[in-house]
Amino acid sequence: MTTFIDTSTIFAALREEEPHHEWAVEQIDAARAEGALFIPDLVFAELCYDQNQVGDVLAIIEELEIERVGHTPEALFLASKVFRRYRENGGTKLTMLPDFLIGAVARTEQAPLLTANEDDFLKYFEGLEVICPSGRHVAEPERPAPRGRRR
Repeated sequence: MTTFIDTSTIFAALREEEPHHEWAVEQIDAARAEGALFIPDLVFAELCYDQNQVGDVLAIIEELEIERVGHTPEALFLASKVFRRYRENGGTKLTMLPDFLIGAVARTEQAPLLTANEDDFLKYFEGLEVICPSGRHVAEPERPAPRGRRR
C-alpha cells in the first residue's frame, strides 16, 4: 500500500523533543513495511526550511526511504476547489494553504496520509484516509450548516 507523509510527521520523527516523536517513528516504519512512502514536492520544500543544503534534505528522504512525487493537474484542481470552499466558509488566508496541496495529492492518488496535523485534511478531503495520533479516520462529506426557521 502506498502512503503519503505530511511534513509534520517527518519533523516529529526527526526531532526527539516533538510530542509525537515516538508515534511518528512507529507509523513511518509500519507504513514502510506495507509499501512505498511518498511526499509531494511541497513537503520536500517545507523540509528544506531548516536544512543548510538540498543534499541534507535528500539524505533525510533517502534515509526514511521516501520517494518524491509532483503535483498532478487533478491534484492542483482539487486543491483549488478545497481552498475556494475554505474561503467560502470564512477562511481568512488569501493564498493557498500548503495542507490543501498535500491533501489533494494524497486524495487524488487514493492513498492514506500520515500526519500529526489532521484538522484541515479531515475537514476538507472527503474520502481521504488520515492516519494521525488520534487514530485512523476517513474524512466525511461536509455537512451544510443548519438554516434558521422560516415563518
